[in-house]
Amino acid sequence: MINQSNSPIMKLNIKSLIRSWRLITAISVLIITGTEARTWSSADGSKTFNGELISYDDKTGLVNVTLANGKKMSFDRKLLSKADIKYLTDNVTWIQLTNATFSSLVNC
Repeated sequence: MINQSNSPIMKLNIKSLIRSWRLITAISVLIITGTEARTWSSADGSKTFNGELISYDDKTGLVNVTLANGKKMSFDRKLLSKADIKYLTDNVTWIQLTNATFSSLVNC
């Protein structure tokens, strides 16, 4: 009788299954934590756009969003309105926790 538990195919299937489970879990975390698109405004109020916050680094001020059309955009928080900067500041812990959770689940 062949011992299938040590076969390369069985090991590959288990690794693939674990990766799939991590990816599904990571996506679920993002859905449950409520990532949502919002309307962002420029500092002078002359421009607005709809986008979903992907990440924010409070040390460098770098903001990353995905626009409604799927295009990714990065910019300094100084370009945003006071209300948007307050949103980032108020949610920085949640944003970092969500990003860290997603990264750790996908990259393990």
